[in-house]
Amino acid sequence: MGLQERLSETLGEQVVALHSIGGGDINDAYEAVFGSGHSVFVKTHASGPDGMFEAEAQGLAWLGEANALRVPEVLAHSNGDQGQGGFLVLEMLVSSPSRPGFQEETGRGLAALHRYGAPSFGFEHSNFIGSLSQTNKRAECWAEFYRQERIEPMVARTQARGL
Repeated sequence: MGLQERLSETLGEQVVALHSIGGGDINDAYEAVFGSGHSVFVKTHASGPDGMFEAEAQGLAWLGEANALRVPEVLAHSNGDQGQGGFLVLEMLVSSPSRPGFQEETGRGLAALHRYGAPSFGFEHSNFIGSLSQTNKRAECWAEFYRQERIEPMVARTQARGL
């Protein structure tokens, strides 16, 4: 079953077109268009690691809880099965020219997001940077968290590959 059919089955509405769009170098990105005319954003990865899109969906949901910045709604995700890659379906957000005060509003939103509900640095589950897994063990200090959970694992991966 192709991606278009899998999306139709998952979302319960017929996807009539799937257009490739720019979206990064880790995943393929598409605009999926339904018979009703509305569209959604789809990220897919033919051989992404298990849990990659589930972790992203959980992270986006947590960011959205802060109600500090516009975060796209997660509509569906799949880790893939039977040799088919996983996908993440988000509401489609379309670029538009910035309105007056946008930069200040965004800065205030980022500050509010950073103040939102985190008791420490880290997160309750591991996630990914691109397709590389990363742990999120909690730490009281940002520098400690960043060293132990970001820098040291990347250095270890680099050394293991002889780079």
